[in-house]
Amino acid sequence: MKSPPDCKPNSIASASNCASEGVGFPSKSGSAPALDDLNWLLDFLLERAKTVEDLDIAQRAVDEIKATCEAGLSKTPFSYRKTGESLLRRELIIPFGSTGYVVQYEIELASSRAIVLAGRHQREDDYH
Repeated sequence: MKSPPDCKPNSIASASNCASEGVGFPSKSGSAPALDDLNWLLDFLLERAKTVEDLDIAQRAVDEIKATCEAGLSKTPFSYRKTGESLLRRELIIPFGSTGYVVQYEIELASSRAIVLAGRHQREDDYH
């Protein structure tokens, strides 16, 4: 969920670590920038908010992404579509409004966790 060239996030929002639920969101210091993507999304939506309702929608989008990851990936990580050559790398589609979001994750068999690698809006071409 990277910004177009003219859009830059101005702050880092807090996001939970869902490791206890079997879902990991590595931070910038981890193996993937999933929290950075989530934080960027919240910042992007908040910067464009024009009404109180827009602020609520921004928070609901991030909450929905986190809740869907926690619920779906902790219980049925093999249910979602495969991406690439690895059988363990997959994508979770999260409907939201008229479009939604796509979360890429990898299943770690040794730890029985789904590690969220990246996220993007469905209208974006690819992960950045």
